[in-house]
Amino acid sequence: MTSRVLVIAEQLHAPTPGGIGVYTAEVASRLAAIAPSLGAAVELYASRVPGEDRLDAFGLPVGHSRLPHRALMRAWEWGLARKPGGYDACLSLSMAGPRFPTAPTCTFTVYDLAFREVPETFTRRGLKWHEQRLELIRAAGGRVITISEDSKAALTRAGIAESRIVLAPPGADHLPTADLEAADRLLEGLGVRSPFLLSVGTLEPRKNMARLVQAAARCRSELGGEYPLVVVGPRGWREGPQQTSGVFAVGHVDPRVLAGLYRRAAALVYVPLHEGFGLPPIEAMASCTPVVASRIPSTSPEVAEIVDPRSVDDIARGIARVLSDDRLKSSLVREGLAKASALRWEDTARKVLEAVL
Repeated sequence: MTSRVLVIAEQLHAPTPGGIGVYTAEVASRLAAIAPSLGAAVELYASRVPGEDRLDAFGLPVGHSRLPHRALMRAWEWGLARKPGGYDACLSLSMAGPRFPTAPTCTFTVYDLAFREVPETFTRRGLKWHEQRLELIRAAGGRVITISEDSKAALTRAGIAESRIVLAPPGADHLPTADLEAADRLLEGLGVRSPFLLSVGTLEPRKNMARLVQAAARCRSELGGEYPLVVVGPRGWREGPQQTSGVFAVGHVDPRVLAGLYRRAAALVYVPLHEGFGLPPIEAMASCTPVVASRIPSTSPEVAEIVDPRSVDDIARGIARVLSDDRLKSSLVREGLAKASALRWEDTARKVLEAVL
């Protein structure tokens, strides 16, 4: 007997999809191939958007609400979602999604509890929304998908039974073939002609850009070179990199160009205050690029130079050490590539779908 599963993919219609958008897209893109072997028929569901919808590229049926993104999110907040007819299970690939008074119970995905760990990096409205959604998810009684042991432990501390939690870490095999020529043109247009540092991620307070910019400037004199900092990622809220000498914020870039920048970078520097996992370090490892990073689930001393994200001096120390120690750099690249090679999105998608069946 085939189970019909409705998958909420609304994060892909958010103004800034971020890492949750990557997770949603990579899982959704593999469900069409995986679902038949698990006895499932999957349909995606999201708000209606003008023009071409990226959900159409995943090879799955797509259902649309009549509401646009913001209105649909409000309807879900107010409990105005109608129970879908004919579905055996509902899965949201984020904390957002409908709450139904009767079956099917919706399985939600909670990537981290950063709103509790570093509340100062959220708006008041953001804190309120996340707390309300967490309480709804806790009370609903269904399964909860998360992406790391750290996040699983945080969810249990928040009152969600461990038996309800399913661990489905991200994969690392999503970057396309690098477009090195396009990456080189981008760098040339910026005037970056020397080895450079790369940082990737949505620009928001939790990503700790202010300290990173200071650390990059501080370590240049020790390194004896320019080492400009190239920052890739959309602007989130409030915080972006300081417009100062040696810092180049390029916003969103094509994934092939991003893959090229990873290949060209002297190192990735990624020092968020908190993460549920941390995709950029894994992307760098898959690209054979050494990593300087906070201690987050995707990093460890074997695969990255670990630094204190609240210390400008320590971030600068970590950068200088990796760029000046060829033996360390080689070790990080070797161990990082081995780690990234073991992370496959097909495994992630299978664990996610199995959680709702």
